[in-house]
Amino acid sequence: MLAPRDRGPVVVRPVCLADRLLTENYYNTFALMDIMKKVFKPKGKLTIRDWGDGLIIFSFEDSIDREWVLRN
Repeated sequence: MLAPRDRGPVVVRPVCLADRLLTENYYNTFALMDIMKKVFKPKGKLTIRDWGDGLIIFSFEDSIDREWVLRN
């Protein structure tokens, strides 16, 4: 699920990751989210939310997918 600029409530669980883009340049949020989904290759569901100001929340359905991302 791609949810750019969705600042709705996020349930913080051990299967969430937060990332901040350190750039002042314009970037295509949808394209970035799509690329990250392909790079992570989750076996379960992955929800990506753009909280603005370069902050992105990745919420994995399965902790194994999260651990894979942290290791690689």
